[in-house]
Amino acid sequence: MYETTRIMLLSDIHVCHQSWYGTTNEEQLEDLMKAVTAAKGKNDYALSLVLGDVSLDFWGWHQGGSYLWEPKVSRTAEFVERYMPSLPQPSYIIPGNHEQYGHNDWRRITGGERQQCVTAGGALFILLDSFSGDLDPSENSDGTYVPVDVAYIRRAMADKPELLVFLCAHYFDFALESAEFKALLAEEQRIKALFMGHDHLTNVSFTPEDAGRLPILRTGHFSYSCDDTDYATAYRGWRELLLHPDGSFESYYFIPRQYIPARDTYTGEHIRDEYTYRSR
Repeated sequence: MYETTRIMLLSDIHVCHQSWYGTTNEEQLEDLMKAVTAAKGKNDYALSLVLGDVSLDFWGWHQGGSYLWEPKVSRTAEFVERYMPSLPQPSYIIPGNHEQYGHNDWRRITGGERQQCVTAGGALFILLDSFSGDLDPSENSDGTYVPVDVAYIRRAMADKPELLVFLCAHYFDFALESAEFKALLAEEQRIKALFMGHDHLTNVSFTPEDAGRLPILRTGHFSYSCDDTDYATAYRGWRELLLHPDGSFESYYFIPRQYIPARDTYTGEHIRDEYTYRSR
């Protein structure tokens, strides 16, 4: 029987040449490293999962995507080499819509595949590439969504028939998803939840009725809010997952203590209770 297993999931860190909330990019990343170090001092993590958008390497923000500059600058490589080793280990990364690297460049930069599988605590994490369209763009790009690879999910599940399953992607867009994927979610009892980033939000929502009403657990951001109508989403943080020995699990959004200079606001370390999910 497994002991309780803790996993850190984070996304949308956006290592780049921009600044937000009166904090430079370097200060933002320093805050992330301090927060992660403090969390590791209090908790024992089995691993960490990074669900994309660690950069803006192909996006046309002000100067344009840095990997389209001459010479090329890979902020994704900077994150992998400089910051990722400080995350709970082992750590795994998948691309978001701002890392439109082709398969060869992605392997060279990250050492992994754009899709991969990880096991921990009696669970299988299937890390999916939902922005696999139009890779290696020659001009600024916001990424092209592609329905997830259902055949890949089925193969991964068949290889580990005894494990619970969690699906992770940078984003799940059910308006664009296939009927086959929705049917899989509705029919396959081993799939317990979905994790995603992209919109920088922190809440829990659910898949559509025809896709099983499974929880979608958002991983927030460590850069900038995409929803200024929800004041709390300005705060940087990450999502944690606890897998319990009885097969149940819980997940919450964690906000480390931080100060937002542009808003002259401070928060202590806390968990967003309304963004917590516990399996039944």
